[in-house]
Amino acid sequence: MRNVELPERARAGLLSGQTGILAVAWRLDRSDALADELYERVLENASSTATGVMWGSPGTILAARMMLDETGESRWEEAWQQSVEWLLAAREGGAVGAEPLR
Repeated sequence: MRNVELPERARAGLLSGQTGILAVAWRLDRSDALADELYERVLENASSTATGVMWGSPGTILAARMMLDETGESRWEEAWQQSVEWLLAAREGGAVGAEPLR
């Protein structure tokens, strides 16, 4: 990917960063260490300036939702909500607090 300018938080991306790999690894192993590392990537990417699935928060929103559905842990709902609110605000020009997508 020469001459491609990567977003600031490229390592956290779902498809081209660590999030997708960690999500699959967690589905196979379900270790706390993998879940914690995945959680860090989701939070890292929550306010990414990239707004596409590959690099931005839409991809890590999917990972957070999968983890919420699988574990029921409140930290995943908080991470999911934080990411959704930031993305809505970015796309709607500052509408933080808008009704979240469910």
